[in-house]
Amino acid sequence: MEIKIFPDPKLRVVADKVQEFGEREMNKTIKEMFRIMYECGGIGLAGTQIGLDKRIVVCNLEAGSGNKTKEQVFINPRILKRKGTILSDEGCLSLPGIRANLNRYKRVKVEYFDEKEKKHLVEAEELLAILFQHEIDHLDGMLIIDRMSMSQKAAINHVLKEFEEDFNNGKVRKSEKVDNAL
Repeated sequence: MEIKIFPDPKLRVVADKVQEFGEREMNKTIKEMFRIMYECGGIGLAGTQIGLDKRIVVCNLEAGSGNKTKEQVFINPRILKRKGTILSDEGCLSLPGIRANLNRYKRVKVEYFDEKEKKHLVEAEELLAILFQHEIDHLDGMLIIDRMSMSQKAAINHVLKEFEEDFNNGKVRKSEKVDNAL
């Protein structure tokens, strides 16, 4: 498994709900997702970012500190309520070197399952709320560039074209280590 880089079509797949929570295979996948996320300096990672078309998200908002006790797993996450707005400066492991200022909801209420198939409801604020929105976008085949304003996108259009040319020519780009990317 490795991070898929734009414009890899696997990033545009709408992920399927996890139906079977087979403990052994699920734990192996989750462990590998955390390994990749840490290796790339991220704080969150969606299944579609590694070519897995399942609605799985891993996160650790304190990943930079090396504190693994804050690891969280969200399976089949779904936003139920949204409130307020916040301007978010976001980076993405699948778009190395690109940042976007996006309007996001400041608070979200999310339903999800953990790896033991236990249902949870969480009221997330600020960074965790942003993370949910960013990663659920991934699970729905959306990227931060899809949420950029026309002027923001125009400013990076040349970079996106380079990504596309590299991809079409078989040049493999790797995700750069970027602290706090999603």
